[in-house]
Amino acid sequence: MQVTRLFDYINKQFDEGTLEKFAGNKTEQGWKFYSTSEVIMLSRKLASGLIDLGVEKGDKIGIVVYKNRPEWLITDLAIQYIGAIGVPMYPTISSREYEYIMNEAEVKVCFIGTGDLYDKVSAAQAHVNSLKHIICFDKQGGRPFWLDYMNDTNLELVEKISQTVQSEDLATIIYTSGTTGNPKGVMLSHLNIISVVESCCELLPVRKGDRVLSFLPLCHIFERAVLYVYTSIGAEIYFTQHVLQK
Repeated sequence: MQVTRLFDYINKQFDEGTLEKFAGNKTEQGWKFYSTSEVIMLSRKLASGLIDLGVEKGDKIGIVVYKNRPEWLITDLAIQYIGAIGVPMYPTISSREYEYIMNEAEVKVCFIGTGDLYDKVSAAQAHVNSLKHIICFDKQGGRPFWLDYMNDTNLELVEKISQTVQSEDLATIIYTSGTTGNPKGVMLSHLNIISVVESCCELLPVRKGDRVLSFLPLCHIFERAVLYVYTSIGAEIYFTQHVLQK
């Protein structure tokens, strides 16, 4: 199939042969994997839930985690399916830096991992008028939990919106470290990233079914692009647990 949007890669994998162990990480109970079908199903259900939260095409959605994990991929796909724009952020920055980035990007919803991230992002939220929801990937004492936002209510609408997404549409805004002043947002379209992915597919010595390790931060464009290379090829992705962990 012809890939013109980033979420086409997961559909390509589905068409060419699904994987029972597509994306996984190590939990207290051992390695937990999501199949290709589960990733598609969960990302579409989350996209439906985002619509219920009032997320519209062009809205900005933040993601910040200490640990690479399959939930990052599922959320990234959910954002894309409804034409929203992902804003991944580095986990070790301060509340003040989150405040600056989320105000400039007008982030509406932010998904977070464990550690001190809820405290830092919620502290920034008091000064970010656009930020309406902070959602946790893990259960954290009654705080909003991401699985609770998944539903089947708007699946037809999710499909309808996804068909309107074009290759030239903005897919993500990735912020620089800010070492030379305030962070700068780099605006990248689906086509910008796809051009890199297609080039890398020809260079990486990875074949369908191979096991690969994702350890560089997914908030960086390099690992983000390689993630879609792995998806296109149909590799089994093992997300690491101890990089950038507090």
